[in-house]
Amino acid sequence: MPTSAIGNNPRWMKNAGFTLVEVMLTLAVVAAASAAIVLSIPGDRKALRQEVETFASTLTAARDAAILSNRMLIGYVNTGGYRFAAADKQPLPLALEEGRWDEATQVLIAPAGRTALQLSTLGDVTQARIDFRRGTAALSVQISENGAVRVLADG
Repeated sequence: MPTSAIGNNPRWMKNAGFTLVEVMLTLAVVAAASAAIVLSIPGDRKALRQEVETFASTLTAARDAAILSNRMLIGYVNTGGYRFAAADKQPLPLALEEGRWDEATQVLIAPAGRTALQLSTLGDVTQARIDFRRGTAALSVQISENGAVRVLADG
């Protein structure tokens, strides 16, 4: 009398389980999926680079707007974010975005923790260096008097 639903067939017991090829294929699929997930999560360096590049691009656009509109603009940068305003208190010549730094980003502005960048109609900008840190990643934005904006890698 059989003791289970499949019976007491010893031939069936030889075919039970997975083959080594099946196990290895499953592990390969799981490893590939895990690698794709890990690589899609932005690391500190990538997220910081994107944030700093956005700021540098916005600052360059503001410099160009000052030149094209023939109006002095002021860029206010502090540890919380940045914004732009026209020196004559009139509306900005174009929509310049106001930015907030991510909570994980530390912004170091010497000496007072904030700065006002004057963007003249000739393209001149207040010279400054703003340092950014996020985890182990560090970048700087260097603004020269002639209006050139460069993103520098620290270290």
